[in-house]
This record gives sequence, C-alpha cells and structure tokens, in this order.
Amino acid sequence: EADADYEAAVGKLTEYFAPQTNIAYEVYNFRQARQNQGESLDSYHVRLRQLAKTCDFTDIDKEMKEHIILSCTSNTLRRRALQDEYSLDKLLKVGRSLEISESQARHLEGRDQAINSVRGRNRSYQMRRNYSSREDKPPTHFSKKNIHTSKQSKEPHQTCRNCGGHFPHKQVCPAKDKDCRACGKRGHFARVCRTNPPKSKP
Repeated sequence: EADADYEAAVGKLTEYFAPQTNIAYEVYNFRQARQNQGESLDSYHVRLRQLAKTCDFTDIDKEMKEHIILSCTSNTLRRRALQDEYSLDKLLKVGRSLEISESQARHLEGRDQAINSVRGRNRSYQMRRNYSSREDKPPTHFSKKNIHTSKQSKEPHQTCRNCGGHFPHKQVCPAKDKDCRACGKRGHFARVCRTNPPKSKP
C-alpha cells in the first residue's frame, strides 16, 4: 500500500511539473503544414499525423483528410476530392494512383522530347551539310565560264600574218579588203608585207 501511494504521488508531481502543451499553437502548426514539391503523398500523410498527435483533435482522420485536400500539390486530386465524398483512406489511395500516372507520363514525355531533340539535331546537321555542299560547288554556268576563260588564258596568242595583231581574231581581220601600201596587193598591211621591196638603182 505504501508503494502504491508513493507511485501515485510521483505521478501527480510529474503531471504537475510537466510542461503544458499549448493546443492552440499545435493546431496552428498543423494548419500551416503544406505538401512540399517532390514530397510523396504518403510522406506528407506521415508528417501530418505526427503534427496531429498534439492537437487534441476529436476526429484526427477527418481533420487530416480536409487539410490534405486544401494543401496537397495535386490539383487533380483536389478536384476529385471536392466532387466526391472521400474517406482518408480513399483519398490516399487515389493520390497514390495519380502520382504513379504522373510519373509514368513524365517518363514518356521525357523520352519523346529526347527523340524529337535527336531528330531535330539530325535535320539541322543534314541542312548544314547540304548548305555547305552548295557553297563548295560553284554553279554550272559559272564553272564552265571559268573553264573556258582558263583555257583561253593558257593558249598562247599567235600573230596574224595579215594585220600583225593577235590571232585568232574576235571578229573579222582588220586587213581584209585593205590594200598594202608597200606592194599594192589586197588583204594585208604593209608592216607584215612579205613581198620583197624593189631594189634601188645605183
């Protein structure tokens, strides 16, 4: 009996000197909680339940369900929960399903973006190659002109035996139908006249 009295006395003293929980402050902390970006719904649920332990709620599940609807990061989950009457367990189940669907969709979209990016780089590379090839290859008419000019420049000019100018002529020889002043014959100039000049008398 003495031991029982002693334990009862210790319990009362412990209860008396223990710091009192400020319920209003604990509830405030609970209401301020928000799901972080990248935090799973299950992790957020565990964190909320830990905060709710010191809030002295009459119905913890009801309080948690309502707060998750207000503070979760998924707008889709929030809309569904507002349209239908969900229990906390149903809310968590739907939330997990949505998280899996979102993760799979992001994976597929990321793969499609990677494929499109590779295709875009290949198209860009092919366009650069085609453009570079066109720049390196001169136009056909320009190339032929250059070749023709090059051939002409390499061919040595000859002297016309009738006028003394460059041969071949671009047009008619200037000496055509002209009389030579040295010999009187037609068709050449005096400077290229091949007729022997008359010998002077002694």
